[in-house]
Amino acid sequence: MTHHTTGSRARPTPVFATTPRGLFVDGREEPAEDGATMATVDPTTEQELTTIAIAGSGDVDRAVRAARRAFEDPAWSAMRPEDRSRALGQLADLVEEHAEELLALDSAEMGVPLTPGRMMVEHSIEVFRHYAGWPTRIYGTTAPSAPNRLGYTRRSPLGVVAAISAWNGPLLQMAYKVGPALATGNTVVVKPSEQTSLSALRFAALAAEHGCLPDGVLNVVTGPGATTGESLITHPDVAKISYTGSTEVGKHILRSSAGHLKRVTLELGGKSPFLVFEDADLPAAARAAAIGF
Repeated sequence: MTHHTTGSRARPTPVFATTPRGLFVDGREEPAEDGATMATVDPTTEQELTTIAIAGSGDVDRAVRAARRAFEDPAWSAMRPEDRSRALGQLADLVEEHAEELLALDSAEMGVPLTPGRMMVEHSIEVFRHYAGWPTRIYGTTAPSAPNRLGYTRRSPLGVVAAISAWNGPLLQMAYKVGPALATGNTVVVKPSEQTSLSALRFAALAAEHGCLPDGVLNVVTGPGATTGESLITHPDVAKISYTGSTEVGKHILRSSAGHLKRVTLELGGKSPFLVFEDADLPAAARAAAIGF
């Protein structure tokens, strides 16, 4: 890990952020089919860090098909709940073990200072540990019925989940989406913001290197929302979309999902409402508002 200076303080730059990065599909990193790339930039210096691949429609299709194969493979679909819990616990351990590197990647791309950035990385660990407890606690129900009948419900995974995150807090947003999807037996294609893609790519690479998940369970495609994201949300084999971003794009996703009745979860618009009453400590309120934002 190297360091560069912004003002009077040195910030670390991991080696991962200094070499061109590809897509992560079916357990390995690979370039886009057409070789297209774009720069990722440190907003505090406005200097290019490295390049990331731009996934075209064929790349997205390859990632979704890999996720679908992994979803149907008994290595994942028939995994015991206890083993699924163990896998999610291993993901939490990986984030904890590589916390400083993942923090540095988010800080370099997002421009966040190290202290609040570290809080987000630490919370990502908590998120994975929380969802590690769920696979053995997802129950169905029985319903009243005639003596010669049995009525019951069971919860089943949906299939391939598209997890599309915004630029602010990329690792944490990914954890919020990937954790519950994996805990419930789905597979995932992550599309991080093109401005902050490195921590998602590094996380997927670490999970593969340590054998936490079968190939294809976790994939990462990078590129702009208007092209890469559009190919992902309109892919017929995507069963669920989890999106964080603008209200306008959220409306577009809802409209686009209607044709295949995809499940959709949206986190949109209007953030950080803050009430300050007359008897408040105004300097403390100002500090809290800045931190909350």
